[in-house]
Amino acid sequence: MTAVPTRVVRGEIAQARVTIAASPPLDIPLDQLPAYITEDGNPANSKRVLDIEIQVPAARLVDGLCLVDTPGLGSLATAGETQTLEYLPRCDLGVLLVEAGGVISREDVDVARAILDGGGELVIALSKADHLSDTGL
Repeated sequence: MTAVPTRVVRGEIAQARVTIAASPPLDIPLDQLPAYITEDGNPANSKRVLDIEIQVPAARLVDGLCLVDTPGLGSLATAGETQTLEYLPRCDLGVLLVEAGGVISREDVDVARAILDGGGELVIALSKADHLSDTGL
């Protein structure tokens, strides 16, 4: 689970820049990300991470393209909900991840509405679809 909003952009080398309150930005190797980015490694954002930017030398990440992974609403990672809600109206394209076989929640509807009301496009993707049986569809 993502604990804080995380941006992925094109860069020359694979690394992450972590901004922590009242500290200079910290450049870290990608294998150290879980300590800052996940709810397990940084419960309730106890490390006071303000921003994470991951840079990767990926040809598909053309200049100017930025992918943002935000904490879900109504999940265990509640500390980033305010930042998530602030990002939604600025999205050109939002991908809403919904658990296959689950129920669409009020939070899911609110996220979809915020993306669409902000003028963005919406794609709904299903997670854990491989856990469904043929009869469970």
